[in-house]
Amino acid sequence: MTAPRLAIRDLTMRRDARVLLQNLDARLDAGEVMLLRGKNGAGKTSFLRGLARLTPLESGAYSINGIAPNNHNLFMGQFVFIGHRHALGAHLSAIESLAFLVALAGVRANRDALMQALAVMGLAGQATRQTSHLSAGQQRRLALARLVVMGGEAHRLWLMDEPFSTLDEAGRAQLTTLIKSHLQQGGAAVISAHDSIPLPAHQTLTIAAENSKTHHLEARKWEARK
Repeated sequence: MTAPRLAIRDLTMRRDARVLLQNLDARLDAGEVMLLRGKNGAGKTSFLRGLARLTPLESGAYSINGIAPNNHNLFMGQFVFIGHRHALGAHLSAIESLAFLVALAGVRANRDALMQALAVMGLAGQATRQTSHLSAGQQRRLALARLVVMGGEAHRLWLMDEPFSTLDEAGRAQLTTLIKSHLQQGGAAVISAHDSIPLPAHQTLTIAAENSKTHHLEARKWEARK
């Protein structure tokens, strides 16, 4: 039996004195999207960082592809985290920054593969430009270009913190295509957003801003999926 892309059991997460999530149970299978909702400061980023082992969890358990976080080396190869901060080298060129991000994920890529990824994201003409000289939207596309290089690794769970922000219409369309391709190959994604996203979600996890009701998980059928 194939393990779910993400399995969460009785998970509780706290930030300072506030409970963000309490006794959460959830499952995300291949080809599915979980949408994270909540006001600014509600805890969407903290939840994603928790899944990526960047923020501690109070209690409960979770696994990605059946692999628990305590199996560190194997676990870290089961996901990609796309956060607000792009982890780009300000003084590196665009292609050097992309090479760094890909290597950080444990993936080998030659220059041709890196250039192809930049071209897909509309950055072929910016390959040698210093990263700090790129616009906010271009920097976001550069951070997302690693997904093009890693396109064959469908097992990886994509943890994406407001990935559509700062992108223009063409960038949003390209990212939507990337996510749909990942899902069709058997991947899965957890995506936070303030506004609607241009693809349907199988589950919506809403994190409340008050302790009285810390979260609400709604699962629904993806009507567009046949």
